Amino acid sequence: MNERLINEGRLAETQEKLKEMQLRLTYLRDALRQELDPFESLENLKGETIKLLSSDFAIHHRDYMKLLELERALCKALGK
Repeated sequence: MNERLINEGRLAETQEKLKEMQLRLTYLRDALRQELDPFESLENLKGETIKLLSSDFAIHHRDYMKLLELERALCKALGK
């Protein structure tokens, strides 16, 4: 296979992964917002749940940003 076809395949794969990660990040963001209810008293907030959601969000966001960078590089290489 030539290089362009390989990069087209990588781009399609990367874009599919980005869509999956967007859904995951959206879920985590919404879950965090729900847990961080501004009308709830501090003692009733679930600190452990918030910590786990925040950590999970940070890890997924870091990976998402790396994948987004790869997508941009592939688009540039393909002239898109």
